[in-house]
Amino acid sequence: MTEENTVEEQPSWLNKGFFEDLLREENGRNVSVEIKNVQNAVPVGENYLSIIRRITLGVSEDGGQSVEKSLIVKDLPKGEGIQKFLKEDGVFKREICMYQKVLPTLYRIAEGRLEAPSLSAKCYPLDNDELLVMEDLRPSGFNLADRRQGLDYDHCLVAVKALARLHGMSVAAHEQDPDVFHIVKMNTLSQSERAGMKIRLESCFNMLKEVVKGIKGFERFVDKLNHIHDGLIDKIIRMMNPEEGELRVMNHGDFWVSNLLFRYDEQGKVSDIKIVDFQMPKYVTPAMDLHFFLVSSPNIDVRKNSVDRLLEEYHSELNDVLKRLNFADKQITLQRIKKELKDTGFYAVSTMATRLNMIVADPKDAPNIDEDTKSERENSMSKTYKGARYRELVQILLPRFEEQGIL
Repeated sequence: MTEENTVEEQPSWLNKGFFEDLLREENGRNVSVEIKNVQNAVPVGENYLSIIRRITLGVSEDGGQSVEKSLIVKDLPKGEGIQKFLKEDGVFKREICMYQKVLPTLYRIAEGRLEAPSLSAKCYPLDNDELLVMEDLRPSGFNLADRRQGLDYDHCLVAVKALARLHGMSVAAHEQDPDVFHIVKMNTLSQSERAGMKIRLESCFNMLKEVVKGIKGFERFVDKLNHIHDGLIDKIIRMMNPEEGELRVMNHGDFWVSNLLFRYDEQGKVSDIKIVDFQMPKYVTPAMDLHFFLVSSPNIDVRKNSVDRLLEEYHSELNDVLKRLNFADKQITLQRIKKELKDTGFYAVSTMATRLNMIVADPKDAPNIDEDTKSERENSMSKTYKGARYRELVQILLPRFEEQGIL
């Protein structure tokens, strides 16, 4: 079996009765269900905050002919530590609210004004804040790209335009109902959360600096990374809690290649996109999503040659969306976006230090975040910093950050 098809142990509640109740609630008809297949929906290394299963069903209504239906079931991952974090942080509860309340609000506002405004999958209502059931987008032709190779320009262009639509719709929604994003607004960290974040950042930056020390001619970046690391927690908290009047949009919060599904036309050209995994939304500067995407997802050619073009396309699409939604007074300049990116450049460096290593890791080196002890977790994580792909990208990103005045 491939990594994608290797099935996690199936929980007892994931049974015929569960799906019959779910589908009966949806359409009000008597439904009979046969579970035909259960498999992992994503390969190792693509998702760390949930177990995602693809369920293939045979469904017949009122005794009629059976029709095949595919669903995605998203459940808590194994490991007491990660489960405790997800429950305390309300990650699943937040994502359910995004799918069932926030995103439908955005789409209603954009209906008739934007072409095909929906950017996400259908989510089925459940009386359970630790579980999601969604439509499977794969039968409709949507598929993941290769996270390790990164996205070419055409894929990146479709992605940043979709991001601009999401951001633009959120501006309009907030103007009409400021409370719509209450669940994505961050409060300050508790003392224990801050301590945990400090330990993780220190560990990640130390491993990054070991990589940099081993690259000839890059020794100067060690001190520059130390400077960024100093006070980083306070800078991130400040970014996550913007003041009134600052530029704010609803960020996806985890906008990278493995949370994007693409569909293609008959010529193989990218024709559509869907965004998944709304577990980490934030109501902050759009620079957060832009930094995360540009650090995590483009291929080498795009990183070297097309970042500025992508920012121009994002800016153009964002302002067009705002105009179409009758909020032209909220349009912003490209210079404003670039200033936001420079002012929050520490987040780009943090993304490189803490996430890029896992994103481009070989599947065999994917970290096991369920390891029991701190040393076991660090040993598992350290493998991701030793990969050739990560080393190559660090050598592209550090000089760019230096040129931009971030380092």
